[in-house]
Amino acid sequence: MEEIRFISCVRFLIQLIMAETFFVLAWKRKRIFPIRLIGGMAGAFLLSWFVYQIFVGIPGNNPITYTAYYISLFVITLGMMRLCFQVQGKDILFAGVCGYAAQHIGFSLSTIWVEITGVTFGGLGDFVFVRILPYLLVDLLIYVVLIRKYERTSELKDRDIRMMLLSFVILMIVIFVSVLTDRMFLEESRLLRNVLCKVYAIFCSAFSILIAFDLSKQNWMRHENELMENMLHNLKEQQQLSKENINIINIKCHDLKYRISKIPKIEDLEEQKEYIESVKNAISIYDKVV
Repeated sequence: MEEIRFISCVRFLIQLIMAETFFVLAWKRKRIFPIRLIGGMAGAFLLSWFVYQIFVGIPGNNPITYTAYYISLFVITLGMMRLCFQVQGKDILFAGVCGYAAQHIGFSLSTIWVEITGVTFGGLGDFVFVRILPYLLVDLLIYVVLIRKYERTSELKDRDIRMMLLSFVILMIVIFVSVLTDRMFLEESRLLRNVLCKVYAIFCSAFSILIAFDLSKQNWMRHENELMENMLHNLKEQQQLSKENINIINIKCHDLKYRISKIPKIEDLEEQKEYIESVKNAISIYDKVV
């Protein structure tokens, strides 16, 4: 991996953080967030330098090594989100996977654009129009189409960690294939490598994002259905209990009417008093039933 330069490591980290930012806008921030953010950014770039130093000394162009290199940088951004936001691990993985997929879509579109048009820039122009702008446009599109629609609803709160891992695996396969075609194969066929393979990467990365979003929505809908079924079940039980209580009350009322009608016929005052007490006891039982 001697041909990798640290500036490419920095660019990748900037692109990835930029994409992940759109997925964390509605998250609950931890205390002293600005300090955490600045410290997290500084720590992320410092750790990326250590990662670069480790991998740049590995000889050859093994795609597994390159994939591990990108995964290491990806993990750094996950740690940065953990430092700054008060969310669960599966939420961090969700934002990380979707952000990485968005970054790879931007990379693929940028590569296709340069290959088809042949337009190149130097210096600042290359950084803005090739390394940043395509990625930013992809991030904004995903934000408008998906994130903004769900960010303040409960539809994306119940995420299945297994599905997040599946989406991550799909994305890693796409990254591996992309590295494989760029570093080892298709060196003679630039059109196949830089256009067709990148179109494939775009579709797979978009599929990874849609899996994460759609399955989160499915989980939310399933949760809502379970709540509705529980409500209906409880309502049915309540109706059954009300019916039984009405029957008990009817029986008690009939019994009270009979007992009250007998009071005037009792001549003995002591016996009448005892009988009235028994009626009161019956009424107290009625109160308990209600």
